[in-house]
Amino acid sequence: MKRIYLKNIDCPSCAEKIENALKNLDSVKSVQLNFPSGLLILEGNDMDIVFKTIKNIEPKVEILLQEDDGKFSHKKIIFVIVSFILGFIFEYLNFSFFWVFLFLSLSYMFAIKPIILGAFSSLKNKIFFDENVLMLSASLAAFFLQAYTESVAIIVFYALGEHLQAFAIFRSKKSFYALLDAMPHKVCILENNTRVMKEISQVKQGERALYSAGDLVILDGEVLQGEGSVDTQAITGESVPVFVSKGDRVLSGSVVLDFHLEVLVTETYENSFILKTKRMLEDALNQKTKAQGFITKFARFYAPMIFFIAVALCCIPVLLGYGDFREWLYRSLVVLMVSCPCALVLAIPLGYFSAIGKASKDGILIKNAQMLEKLNEIDLIVFDKTGTLTTGHFKIKSLNAHRAVSEEMLLESACIAMQDSKHLIALAFQRDKKIPVIQSRELSGRGMMVQLQEEVILAGNARLMEEFAIKYQEEQESGLVVHIARDGKYLGYILLQEELREEAMQTINLLKKIQKEVVIISGDRLKNVQEIAQKLQCKYYAQALPQDKYEILKSYQKHHRVMFVGDGINDAPALALADIGVAMGVRGSDISKQGADILLLRDNLLGIFRMFEISRKTKSILWQNVFLSLGIKVVFIILGIFGMANIWEAIFGDVGVSLLALLNALRIFKIR
Repeated sequence: MKRIYLKNIDCPSCAEKIENALKNLDSVKSVQLNFPSGLLILEGNDMDIVFKTIKNIEPKVEILLQEDDGKFSHKKIIFVIVSFILGFIFEYLNFSFFWVFLFLSLSYMFAIKPIILGAFSSLKNKIFFDENVLMLSASLAAFFLQAYTESVAIIVFYALGEHLQAFAIFRSKKSFYALLDAMPHKVCILENNTRVMKEISQVKQGERALYSAGDLVILDGEVLQGEGSVDTQAITGESVPVFVSKGDRVLSGSVVLDFHLEVLVTETYENSFILKTKRMLEDALNQKTKAQGFITKFARFYAPMIFFIAVALCCIPVLLGYGDFREWLYRSLVVLMVSCPCALVLAIPLGYFSAIGKASKDGILIKNAQMLEKLNEIDLIVFDKTGTLTTGHFKIKSLNAHRAVSEEMLLESACIAMQDSKHLIALAFQRDKKIPVIQSRELSGRGMMVQLQEEVILAGNARLMEEFAIKYQEEQESGLVVHIARDGKYLGYILLQEELREEAMQTINLLKKIQKEVVIISGDRLKNVQEIAQKLQCKYYAQALPQDKYEILKSYQKHHRVMFVGDGINDAPALALADIGVAMGVRGSDISKQGADILLLRDNLLGIFRMFEISRKTKSILWQNVFLSLGIKVVFIILGIFGMANIWEAIFGDVGVSLLALLNALRIFKIR
């Protein structure tokens, strides 16, 4: 897959024309073009033909191999508007015709160039109802009616609308990529005890990067020297600084607050957390939603329909003997002024662009824009317990050695068995030094099996003991039981205790308030799951293996739209099956992250409620835009038909509704 950035795409229809043309190329297997970001992802061989096709359709588009981080210029549009205003004022004050002609001509020439190029390109490609063609036609018709100022105004204010759209996209992209824009291009590397500034793209794994207080961490790594606090708010949304010391992992995008840090680079820039996040967000935007699909299809018919209404309005009354041709032509121009659906089509993708950007700022990484629509359909939320509703921090509550076995022997065997496990339970058994083993195997939903030179150690739940026909001691207390067996002999059990997350109760109550049913599914013992479920007043399932979770979810999906929230290797099948899978991104295993549709980068369950809020408000704002845009356009069509509106009113109405729709879409960034 190749990733290319296209600059100067001013409207959704331009992006659609490019995408459709590339799909028809034999050398291109697949193509996706996201209008707000300008990102083109395609799979193909002959890039020369791809570039030629793009230029043929949209000559003004610049093709970039990396994202443009340049500034947005307002100089041209300011010159166009100022020239038009001066020409208009001079005409109103009856100044010399020379000055009126000079300023209106300057305004017209600078504004019309891209419109003529766009119209010519569309006609060459047999696209007759492109907005450039329609606006050029309206301007020429006004010129024919000797409405010279109105003829210039049509082009000037259409250019203003296009400029405002482009600026809205630029602003949203700046907000969306704010962290990446702040990334320095060089990093201090320690080579042979000498500090060297290197381009981040040239730094390799295993090199040592140096950061001082206030520096932005550019490359993922592991702390070698130094300890103190780092600010991860930009990447996880978490406002509380995180303490790190030797051996801790630091992610690109973090800010060093109060100390010097030496970091072993574990990932190159291409594989860094921040760049992966950016690409994931871009890929999310390239998945078109149902609303986008509907509006895009509607726009294909809208412009031709309005054009034919305008033509019919101009011709039919005259043919029937009603009124003057010039009068009906003027009315048809009023109707034609609302023929461009750009604001309507742009407001939808820009809204989703803003929503995904806003969610990422709040520590919610949405991997597919379609999930924003699906969130509004979810009525059942299934939570895993361990590490999701609970903190995932386990402490040893008691050591219960069996018969003649010592507590030291029991604990040592547990630590050896758990030393290579990625499960949250294993954190309670971590030691500084690892014991060499021949083989270490994680048995999904049961525990760990470790092969030593002459012995096998088992550590896990009752199912694991039963699987290997080892008699074990039943425990009635609440808590998580880890049974230990060594060389086929039962050594005893270790009782672990975990705590409910502080925000779990608040999150569940908020979800219930917005009519979401909540269910808990866990592989833990009945007593432990029951205790948590009673506190949260939820239905529950206990001692569920991964395949049990899968089957339970499948049965619920017959009557519900289901979200699954989980963390850990056992949750991967359930995350993939659910209508929406949500993984606790900070602690979740890599498998869970890959299978999930949404990642919670902030280790806080309130993000679940937050994503529903963002989705609900986004839907509301987008439909406001649809009804506002269509409503005002319909009003001006009716007023134009009955001669109750002039071209000036239609121009300002169309530009005004475009501006309102764009500002309303950007309001999503301000959701609290």
